[in-house]
Amino acid sequence: MRFTVTMQLRLRRRMKRPLRFSRGLVRALPLVALVIVARPAHAQTVGEAVVNLFRSSKLYVDPSSRAKQQANAWRRSRPADAALMDKIANQPLTRWIGSWNVNIGKDVSDAVSRITGA
Repeated sequence: MRFTVTMQLRLRRRMKRPLRFSRGLVRALPLVALVIVARPAHAQTVGEAVVNLFRSSKLYVDPSSRAKQQANAWRRSRPADAALMDKIANQPLTRWIGSWNVNIGKDVSDAVSRITGA
């Protein structure tokens, strides 16, 4: 807040006068304290603070991921392990793209084509 010249003059005048409370202020202080104390604290969660644009969307799960390939390989010989690997294979994964990619545009285009089936 910027102090204007008028505000500065008022502040200087108040500093020179002894501090006095009016009756109304003295009566209102306990009420203000009661309102402040009586109000329950509410912590805002991340979900309340940020609107989730992807709430109703389903993330892409790669049907040919290495986990899915491994589950298919174990299906007959190790069915319990294949079921666990299927749980992993059914999770969406991220594909990191950065300076280690030689042609980022082509890599993104290939990924989008594979995901959309185009």
